Amino acid sequence: MTNKEIVQDLLRRIPDDTSLQDIARELEFIAAVRQGLSELDNGDSIPIEEVEKKASLMDYQVKFSPSAQSDIEDIVRYISIDDPDQALRFGRFLINHARGLAQFPERGRVVPEFDDDSIRELIVRISNCLSLELR
Repeated sequence: MTNKEIVQDLLRRIPDDTSLQDIARELEFIAAVRQGLSELDNGDSIPIEEVEKKASLMDYQVKFSPSAQSDIEDIVRYISIDDPDQALRFGRFLINHARGLAQFPERGRVVPEFDDDSIRELIVRISNCLSLELR
């Protein structure tokens, strides 16, 4: 299809009341897709491994506040009274769960006391704790 035919096809498909901005966005999208397909045809693609590597470098950094560190230590100490192995597993679970925010930063909720999108908290349900203790 020629560029003119692509535009004519688009104009036939869209509703009559479509804004010029929406038409321009649709044309930009079509142009970007065509450019991407052309790059693929020319062998100008990036291997998935490189994309994954770049994506992992874009992760957010998770920092534990001093009170969060203290809370985890207290929880592990308390559980270790009855089951030291389970205490270690649960401590690791909490830390790994929190580190998951690096890839999915909006998974946690904004801490209401701070009202700052960059400060998140994860709530671990009691049922999760119980299932871990029963193992």
